Amino acid sequence: MVAEDNISTNQTCCKFLTKDKNIQLISSTTDGEKTLKEYLRLRPDVLLLDLNLPKINGLEIINALCEIQEELDKCNIIIISDSELPITNLSNPSKIYRILKKPFSYDTLLNLVKEIEIKNSTFLSDNIRELLYKLKFNLYTEGTGYFVSAIKLAYTNPHLLNTTKDLYKEIAQKKEVTEEHVEWGIRSSVRTMNKYVTEETLKDLFPWHDEKKSLSSKYLIVLFIDYLKIHKT
Repeated sequence: MVAEDNISTNQTCCKFLTKDKNIQLISSTTDGEKTLKEYLRLRPDVLLLDLNLPKINGLEIINALCEIQEELDKCNIIIISDSELPITNLSNPSKIYRILKKPFSYDTLLNLVKEIEIKNSTFLSDNIRELLYKLKFNLYTEGTGYFVSAIKLAYTNPHLLNTTKDLYKEIAQKKEVTEEHVEWGIRSSVRTMNKYVTEETLKDLFPWHDEKKSLSSKYLIVLFIDYLKIHKT
């Protein structure tokens, strides 16, 4: 997501970044109010943020995000600005990945965006795979692949857990299959896991696990996400 009030700079950033086939631009904004609203609606992996936005400035946006629990462990903001706004006024400076002073190199910007993606992807993939192995998932089925995609999507976009239908729809569009196919695959994978996993293993991995709750797909995804957030370094 790109938030920059200078139209020319905004358009140039968007055009340059989207030349990379692995980067998807989900929003472009030019004022602080819309930036905050769009961020909360879309939950981007990376926010490219100008500090000198009208209506609400960049520092106020960061502080507003830091009031949201699920945003506290995300270091996903790249600041681009020639502003001298004091960073010390931030309630959580750790949300800022890097600061680029204008004028900046677009190649440097692209590399920073990729760094954030690689860092997040490696952390998620390594920890998810370890959990799957311990829970005796079949790591090579299509359903487990969809399950991993669901965890990664919900980890960075927690609003998708409001209803799994939205979550499965996102996966289905990316995989070019039906929502029903994704749902069936995940349920099948979880059902197979349930046959072999022990309650002792579950309590060892997820001490907060409520034994009275059945291990539905959604509940298991939530357990994974809680684990990932706790072990985030």
